Amino acid sequence: MSPRSRLLALAATALGLWLARSQFVNTDDTLGVSPVRRAPGADARPPGTGTGSSTRTVAAAPSAGPTLQTLPLREALVGGGADPFAAPRVVVKAPPPPPPPVVAASAPPRPPAAPPPPRLPYRFVGLLSENGKPSSVYLALGETLIDARPGDVLEGGYQLKTISAKELTFLQQQSNLTVRLAVDGEPL
Repeated sequence: MSPRSRLLALAATALGLWLARSQFVNTDDTLGVSPVRRAPGADARPPGTGTGSSTRTVAAAPSAGPTLQTLPLREALVGGGADPFAAPRVVVKAPPPPPPPVVAASAPPRPPAAPPPPRLPYRFVGLLSENGKPSSVYLALGETLIDARPGDVLEGGYQLKTISAKELTFLQQQSNLTVRLAVDGEPL
């Protein structure tokens, strides 16, 4: 490469850098040159310029020195010094406790059912009638034959209460329960 072409390349690079810098940098503040202020109502264009001109009029003499601008503090830009790259803070509230279970008003518990009447250990054998009315009954307990009349208390605490043509009525004295035995031998 010849010295002349090197010089042209260097000049082209410098011109490109200067154009790029002037496009992105505000030259009014950095060079200390301020625009000309005109009185209100005065023509904003200098004499002799066309209507389509986009030139600026600047003062002929530079000001006393470059003006320095101060940058705002970081806290003012990001809001109180918070880290702008930090993950957002999420506050999760615990869910409210479940409502207490609804207890339906139920009826008071029933009293236990009465025990079933005790099974009679006696079998009907026969009936003795006097004057057309039954007066005594013959019962079997195992292989023993028993003659019973109303009011008699038999083994096991059974009292014979009544004798009719269809049934015998006994009262179990310990539980005070009434037990009936059909005359044909089947309990009712």
